[in-house]
Amino acid sequence: KKPTNEYDFVELRGTRDLMKLDGGVLGLALGGSYYYQKLDADNYADCKTGSVAGLNCFYGLGTEKNSAFYAEINAPVTKTLELGAAVRYDHYSSYGGQWTPKLSAKWAAMKEVSVRGTWGKGFRAPSILESGDAGAAFSASGERDPLNCPVSLPSGAPDTSSPQNVPFFCSFSPTFLQGTTKDLDPEKSDNWSVGMVLEPVQGWSTTVDYYSIKLKNQIVPASSLSTFD
Repeated sequence: KKPTNEYDFVELRGTRDLMKLDGGVLGLALGGSYYYQKLDADNYADCKTGSVAGLNCFYGLGTEKNSAFYAEINAPVTKTLELGAAVRYDHYSSYGGQWTPKLSAKWAAMKEVSVRGTWGKGFRAPSILESGDAGAAFSASGERDPLNCPVSLPSGAPDTSSPQNVPFFCSFSPTFLQGTTKDLDPEKSDNWSVGMVLEPVQGWSTTVDYYSIKLKNQIVPASSLSTFD
């Protein structure tokens, strides 16, 4: 059957001016969203049993629901200082809920120079292909089969002249199946940035920013790790 990936969503958002500050209007933004994903790509279900091999072996089945709400406030406290704050809440059917905050500030030290910075947290819940009923084939090169190539030279290399060794299996490229992990934790991040905006003359603007993003619990295929055996 033909693989399908259904994605339905709805999103609502709005803004409102709350009050007048020295630097401008205090603004509030609110929003929310909901999405539903259904993946049905079971063309190669026989990959699960090993009766079908090859790098075109792939399957993925499952559903995911996510509901989210966010609020953001922008406060031009003075003509030279602008502050911002935001918070977002996500709830995933496969994982649960998570809050993510963000803070920002911009200070116009003088007409030609502004300094700005941000701080925040982030997260990404495991996808259907990472924690659901899914799998994908991959190839490992230069593998040695210890049963069909058991005899080694003094150096440790396989002895291809030994009658006990099948030369093909002394270095071949078998196909493996990368599965999923049901209890994966989400990826999380701590990030901040600092920079400046230079406007030496009218019509010329230059920005310089430094970003720092630290990922935790990054989700990667086991086969990509140097310790994979």
